[in-house]
Amino acid sequence: MKLRMLEDTDIEKRIEIDLVGSDYVFKNLPDDVIRKIDGICSLRFWGNNVLVKWFDVLSLLKILKEQGISDSYMSNEVSLSINKMINRKNLLNKCFSADGIELEKVNDFKGSLYKVQEGGVVGLLSRRVFGLFDEMGMGKTVQAIYAYGLLKQNLGKVKCLVTCPKSVRFEWRESFRRFLDVNVSFVEEGIDSDVVIAYYDQLIDRKVGGVEYRSKYYDILLDKDFDVFIIDECHFVKNLKAKRSKSVFDIIKKRGYDRESFVVGRLNGSLIYSNSYFPFIWFLSGTPLEFPRDIYGFLRLGFGKNFISFKDFDSFFTLYEKKYFYGRKVHIPIGFKNEEALFNLISLISLRRKRDMLVDIPSVERELIIDFDNSIRKEYEWIISQVDHPLARVIKGIEFCNNPELVGSRFDSVKFGAIYDLVSSADEKVIIWSMFKKSVNLLVDYLNKKGILSISFTGDSDVDEVSKRFMSGDVKVLVSTISKGAFGVNFMKVASLVIYLERPFSYTYFVQSRDRVMRADRDISRPVLFIYLRVRNTYDDLLLKVIEKKSNLSRVVLEGGQEGTK
Repeated sequence: MKLRMLEDTDIEKRIEIDLVGSDYVFKNLPDDVIRKIDGICSLRFWGNNVLVKWFDVLSLLKILKEQGISDSYMSNEVSLSINKMINRKNLLNKCFSADGIELEKVNDFKGSLYKVQEGGVVGLLSRRVFGLFDEMGMGKTVQAIYAYGLLKQNLGKVKCLVTCPKSVRFEWRESFRRFLDVNVSFVEEGIDSDVVIAYYDQLIDRKVGGVEYRSKYYDILLDKDFDVFIIDECHFVKNLKAKRSKSVFDIIKKRGYDRESFVVGRLNGSLIYSNSYFPFIWFLSGTPLEFPRDIYGFLRLGFGKNFISFKDFDSFFTLYEKKYFYGRKVHIPIGFKNEEALFNLISLISLRRKRDMLVDIPSVERELIIDFDNSIRKEYEWIISQVDHPLARVIKGIEFCNNPELVGSRFDSVKFGAIYDLVSSADEKVIIWSMFKKSVNLLVDYLNKKGILSISFTGDSDVDEVSKRFMSGDVKVLVSTISKGAFGVNFMKVASLVIYLERPFSYTYFVQSRDRVMRADRDISRPVLFIYLRVRNTYDDLLLKVIEKKSNLSRVVLEGGQEGTK
């Protein structure tokens, strides 16, 4: 481990120093303090000094304060950096609810912000790299656009690149045009406008017939200077080995230069200045974490090149379980460890607020438990016993629960019958979610034959046509695959009854699909009823346990809660 000493000039010029994942010296620390911090830090000894690799800065500072450790144990550079970090953290605490914050006005902004959204704008402009992880419906898009408007108003021409899923790019273009007088274009239309929008798949190479074709848009964007990068639905680039992640981070790493800071607003009368180091990099997502590795790329970019390696990060924060799979021992990630330390890291460079801070949307959740009769139960047990592969067995069991016809059985679907009873008595629009396209198509055919006009929303569907028919047409029921409907569409807010044919494996997809309905601009006079179908003593029970476990873990890490609490 190399000793890293900070120069005064580094402290003044580099905005990103937060003493995270770097090596610093404490002089002559008492033994009892060393024992206390050994659990949250990686310690090495050098003479009378202790070298500390800081996994959890906030917990370390708390211990040092409790022990009355004075600045005499630290170099002046470390002490100065600690004070700067504390000031930034205090500012983010104020940004959480925006109490006492008065945001500067964007003169040509055609709209208004809620008070809590002003805190998000200050957060975005307070750091070069920032994550806005508000729940769905909090208006992350409008907060980012307002922050861009402040940059443009104070600094003149500011170039912005938005990377996002394909289904979201039209929403970004229309939102920029609706709120600001700026030129917006898709990357295929040119890159000379103020705002350029590219979807992730445009940035990666493609293989066609065994021949790999290089992405021309990647090369074009790589040679262009951008002042702001907006990475929307940033969970799409959580895997650092994936092509789209590498492309996005390569484009970002090519940029970097200084600009003057400006006044963002006031906090209880005191001026709040923007970060002065470009480019700004904003990660947006309302999707929770499933494993610590999902957030590593964001943290490494936010804390700089001195951040800990992926191997150290993963071993410190990821909980693994040893299992044997076809005779081979494998390590399966099953959750988090050192959750408080990870929460402290994330909270230094991000904000996550709940939707009820903006608007309280009434909702009710119910579980409809179904029992198989003996003949169907025997068929179910026989079907899954014929499958050797564990995951294939789970999928086969879930498909049987949805509709036995999917696995070649003669029995009718008890879930379809339950859905018909629920939908036929509903007075308003209904959304039904499923992981499986075959289940979606079978259910749409079933409901239409029963006289309930329904439409499917899968990878083969046209978004505009489905949106038009469901929002303003005579279609009562929308049956959608979660992979298609959970991202980038906003027309589902008209529904008041949401039914899950089965819970998804992914907690990300589960939260996204729920929040498609629970948007801040929906009619809050109509409460939303969520109904989850579950066949007792089947693999449906497994899905319930998976979702509950991931929900608790995500709450601990992103919101600082306690596992097992509701």
